[in-house]
Amino acid sequence: MEAEAIIWAAGVAANPLTKMLGVATDRGGRITPNPDLSIPGHPEIFVAGDLVAMQDNEGKMVPGVAPAASQMGRHIAKVLKEELRLEKGRFADRKHDLRPTFRYWDKGMMAIIGKNHAVVKAGKALRLQGFIAWMAWLFIHILFLIGFRNKLAVLLGWATAYLKNTPEARIIMHPPKEYEATSP
Repeated sequence: MEAEAIIWAAGVAANPLTKMLGVATDRGGRITPNPDLSIPGHPEIFVAGDLVAMQDNEGKMVPGVAPAASQMGRHIAKVLKEELRLEKGRFADRKHDLRPTFRYWDKGMMAIIGKNHAVVKAGKALRLQGFIAWMAWLFIHILFLIGFRNKLAVLLGWATAYLKNTPEARIIMHPPKEYEATSP
């Protein structure tokens, strides 16, 4: 799309499916699940990701971000796997009572701010900024890719964009001169 300026704005709203379940939701349409991530009154239905409105161990809301959703997915898979095992055992009638509580672990946050600049916050003590944080951001994102071919392709793509200084590798930090007079 050719334009002098592109502005994108998006709201965050839960999937309308949550209203069809007939369970209580918060004002954003998110469900407060049981501690095992099942829906109140429906132990056979689980909820994860940005449809969840629940507090972590420290009383803060679990964020609707991919790392939290991944942790929830792993927890639900573990619960279901254990329940399939119990189906064959003497606890089949009590399997819902034996479910473990979901525990969210905040791994921290990273944000790239531009070429050679980023910020990293992990735990209570680790804080990085600038080039070293930018390198950490690149390393972590490559680390989580699946497969050597994907990792290599992304690394080579980033290296090419970095060395060629192509527009795809740049983030505009300041408005063009002709727009400065109209900026607040």
